[in-house]
Amino acid sequence: MIIGTILSVLLLGACVFLVFLVLSQDVKGGGLAGALSGGSVQSAFGGRSAESITKLTGWVALIFFLLIIAIGLLGRTSGVGLTPGSGGKTTSTPTSTPK
Repeated sequence: MIIGTILSVLLLGACVFLVFLVLSQDVKGGGLAGALSGGSVQSAFGGRSAESITKLTGWVALIFFLLIIAIGLLGRTSGVGLTPGSGGKTTSTPTSTPK
C-alpha cells in the first residue's frame, strides 16, 4: 500500500514536470509555448538548450510511462485498488446448485 502511494506521488511529480517541459519546448511550430511566452523561453534557457530540453522531455515521458505500468502491475498483482475504499475486497455471489 505504501509503495502505491509513493509511486502515485512520483507520478504526480512527473506529470507536473512533463507539462512544464512540453510548454517550454522550442517555439518553431508556433504552439502553445510561443503563444504564452512570446519567445522568452529561448532567452530564459539559452539558445542551445532546445536539444537538451527535448531529450529531457523524452526521458521524463519514459519515466511517466514506466510509473503508469508499475502502478498498474502493483494493483493487479496485489489485488489492492488505488481507489479509496476498495481495500482489494471482491464480492462474489453464491451460486446454488439444484439437487
